[in-house]
Amino acid sequence: MKPEAQAALSESAEQVEARTRAYWPDISKATGLPAEGVRFRPLHVNANVRDRRCVLEARLDDKRRFVLRADYEERRRGPLMKQLQRHRIAAEALRESSKAHVPQVLWEASDTPCALLEFVPGETAVQELQFADWGAVQRELVWERIGAAIGALHAVSRTREKRFWPKPFLQQVSEQAEAVRRDAGNYPHPQRFLGLCALLHRFGKRARGLPYLGALEHGDMHLCNILIAEEKVSFIDFSNFKNDHPQRDLANLWVTAVVNEEQGLRQGAGYGMIAPSEMRAFEAGYGEALIEDPIFRFFHAYRLFRVWGTIARMEKARGPRVKKKRAALVAVLESLQHAEPNLK
Repeated sequence: MKPEAQAALSESAEQVEARTRAYWPDISKATGLPAEGVRFRPLHVNANVRDRRCVLEARLDDKRRFVLRADYEERRRGPLMKQLQRHRIAAEALRESSKAHVPQVLWEASDTPCALLEFVPGETAVQELQFADWGAVQRELVWERIGAAIGALHAVSRTREKRFWPKPFLQQVSEQAEAVRRDAGNYPHPQRFLGLCALLHRFGKRARGLPYLGALEHGDMHLCNILIAEEKVSFIDFSNFKNDHPQRDLANLWVTAVVNEEQGLRQGAGYGMIAPSEMRAFEAGYGEALIEDPIFRFFHAYRLFRVWGTIARMEKARGPRVKKKRAALVAVLESLQHAEPNLK
């Protein structure tokens, strides 16, 4: 990023932070929290959204802590408000759960997706898995807890029994495959990608019409949006309010973890480069066998397809990290193809 662009981003981020802090007097009046003596500390926000999103830790003199989060993307105001409502409903539904937790919404603005949230102690699942590598905990126990927590979240988010129809997803796959055929030079590993598209059509045919129990998705299920403490596993940053394919949450978690190997998952020799012992532990916690579910297999490959597209848009970023991700994409694809009897 050019220095002048970085400076503009920093100025914009500062303005967004000031706009968010300005809600505190209203929060104080509505909640009875002190109007004075609050100290704010910026929490992590992806660099590409700092001009429209702000997340702050608010610490009071009596050591109480809260999270103040605001989104100012006007064109997505309606969906963002609904995502906040989804967060609030999930938090209430899991209030008494011993397996999963969502921070309570303590205050929210009437006209903007801005809310004061309960502060959740704990480490991200990435960090917890790193602690396991150091011998502090067992990796399989961490994955079992994550599986149980996601299972609890999905259990309180049920919609109805449905049948799976992959046509909308496969239409995207076909359109992207045609675009790559026309301009293969600007796509990483184009022939491999077209093989993934063909595999998705095969998986879609296998899953078409199968029944499944719908559950509202988290929408951005990955290891950094899962916080683990001794007493509870918490979910943050909901990004969905209507899609109800729970298998998509699970696929997002595993593909993201494997492709971003630095996020705490060591590649293994199992399906999708997942370590079999870790998947078994996760399945034990979640309560279902995922690998044998054709709908999970479809969404697992579909998530790989989406990540591949993201990497393609990073064409100018040719650093070692991006190269590592590309190699991981190919390795995962080869694992899926190897699991197909007549593709070995």
